[in-house]
Amino acid sequence: MGIKLIDLDNIRSLIVKGLKEELKIPVIRSNQTGEAPKYPYLSYTITSLIDDKNGTWGEYDDGIHRKPCTQTWSITVQSDVVAEAMALCIQARDWLDHTGSTILKDNKVIVQSVGAVNNRDNLITIEYENRFGFDFVIWLLNETNNQLEQSGTIE
Repeated sequence: MGIKLIDLDNIRSLIVKGLKEELKIPVIRSNQTGEAPKYPYLSYTITSLIDDKNGTWGEYDDGIHRKPCTQTWSITVQSDVVAEAMALCIQARDWLDHTGSTILKDNKVIVQSVGAVNNRDNLITIEYENRFGFDFVIWLLNETNNQLEQSGTIE
């Protein structure tokens, strides 16, 4: 039996796919070297991959050990039209706070909190890129197999 891990690809896929379908704009990972898409678009960063908040491991009925943890994401909508950036950012926030939270919950990921929408404008040479964004926190369970019971010793 291999070590179980948080299914990061599935979590990312659920969030990105949901936001793309809701907003009908490109959703990309921030801080990439490639060319940015045309406006408007949404970019995301996972600012805290795993934070266990001093939780403890527990063994569940299926023999898997799990520990509660959180993951923090930062969402930013970029546009050349300020009203469009604001509206799309609020729409993204509402999706995560309502419909998206249900979709994620069905996949064992809980939206713990959705933060305030803030201005994140950026000066590019002589003009501004209109940017609005917010952070959100998801709650999930980190998983591992009980290596002690399998081998009889701690390695």
